[in-house]
Amino acid sequence: GTKYLFWLSNNENRTNENRSTLVYSKLVDNSWSEPIAIDDDGTADFNFDVLVDNENIYVAWTNVDEAIDNTINLDR
Repeated sequence: GTKYLFWLSNNENRTNENRSTLVYSKLVDNSWSEPIAIDDDGTADFNFDVLVDNENIYVAWTNVDEAIDNTINLDR
């Protein structure tokens, strides 16, 4: 079957607070495709999980519903 790889990537076009983006790549002819964002809505993504049955790939993740303000201290 087709192989996919999922990971959280840093999107350098976003602010530090919103840079985590869930992406995937597909193995084609022994080469991985360029990463593709699952849902590039400008907000941070976290904590993903992937499940596969015989026909479908299911991806669940935490998707922040609005951009995180850059005045919030994330060091706490």
